[in-house]
Amino acid sequence: MSILKRLRLHPRQYFLFAFIFSALLLLISYSNSERITLSYRRVAHNSPELNKQIEQLTALPRTFNLSSGAAPDTTGGNATLIDADTLFQIADALILKPSRPTCELTSAHRSRYSSLSSSQTNDTLFLAINLHNAAPILPAFLYSLSEFLTFVGPHRVHVSIYENGSTDATPILLRLLATLLDQLGTPHTILAKGSEVRIADPTMKHKGGRIPVLAYVRNEALAPLTSKKVKAAQVLFMNDVIWCPADALEVLYQKDQQGADMTCSVDWESDIVYDRWVIRAISGRAFYLVSDLSAYFHSIWRLFRRPVPPVLPDDPTSRELFERDLPMQVFSCWNGMAAISADVFLPPFNVHFRTAHNDLKQKGLKTDKESECFLICVDLWKKGFGKIAVVKRASVAYDVAQYERVRKDRTIELVPSDAEERILWQKDPPRAVAYHDWSKWETERWGTWDEA
Repeated sequence: MSILKRLRLHPRQYFLFAFIFSALLLLISYSNSERITLSYRRVAHNSPELNKQIEQLTALPRTFNLSSGAAPDTTGGNATLIDADTLFQIADALILKPSRPTCELTSAHRSRYSSLSSSQTNDTLFLAINLHNAAPILPAFLYSLSEFLTFVGPHRVHVSIYENGSTDATPILLRLLATLLDQLGTPHTILAKGSEVRIADPTMKHKGGRIPVLAYVRNEALAPLTSKKVKAAQVLFMNDVIWCPADALEVLYQKDQQGADMTCSVDWESDIVYDRWVIRAISGRAFYLVSDLSAYFHSIWRLFRRPVPPVLPDDPTSRELFERDLPMQVFSCWNGMAAISADVFLPPFNVHFRTAHNDLKQKGLKTDKESECFLICVDLWKKGFGKIAVVKRASVAYDVAQYERVRKDRTIELVPSDAEERILWQKDPPRAVAYHDWSKWETERWGTWDEA
């Protein structure tokens, strides 16, 4: 029997399949070659002075500790960077195909978020960021961060970044960020560890080692706060996402308006919610059925815009709120950005990132059964901080094309009334939660909400 008969494909379908498969191989090959040459790009049309500055930066050590209160950087990494325009030019030049969304804070934005501006509040914000091989998104990240800091007040924010294990231009771009923060007058702690702390293979969660490292680096990003070197009212965690200032402002705004303990953005990839391992509805349900996800991701017809899986198919109450872009209470979330009350990380609560308690029965052994971001939500509930909400109007992504398809910041004039947005908080957590152990392609396991 021929292979065509075995596959039950018409010859035309076979040739279409072969064409698509070949195109994918070429794309993968191109992506790999681009990744290898991502850093240290010398562009012919750049000015000689700009290329000289790039060469100086790329020659500097990839391991460093830069802070606003430290002695001047004697390596010369920041000495030649004079103005913001030059800084952004260098950031773009370090990436083969720099791309960023067009972000604009309109008068409607400024009116909605006026309570977050420096003219209305003196509360300090602790901005915590973990980065690993994030060079492709960092030029856009720098632009958005600059605009965000300008609006809320650069002096009111302490930026804490912990980088580890990057093999691309991430450490170089962080030197540029330190310069930008110096120019804005923003206190900061930027620690680049180079190859000293590496994350285990993300596809091998069941063998352990990845979540302990992620918990460690997230706690390190919090260190200036938890060591009481920095005081803050709020913590805003950011992943390596594409975002505009209005997204971060919406997350903070909803936390304030709703009296929430934690609010999250929604991150997207492949046109569906990305951080599905972490996010759970207040009913305890996952956002998608594994069977729907498997059919979606494992079908070649997804290349032709197959309809995306339905969100929250067994939870009509939460689904309606989500589809209407209304903030809603959840059991857990993270999803690109998370605003959390700073007090929870300090005595007497001392919440911190950790691994699951129920990983293995053998003493001392840990696996990657649950995400450290899921577990911090579990611990918030245990401490009485169960006002956790997801904010779909703050939709972010991991590349510009996806961000443009899901962004909500341009519909600010269509925001519902305060009454419609008001969350009716559920005091108690769900009795059971759907656990997606090790993030495997298997049906979720239901267990008590606090077992991990």
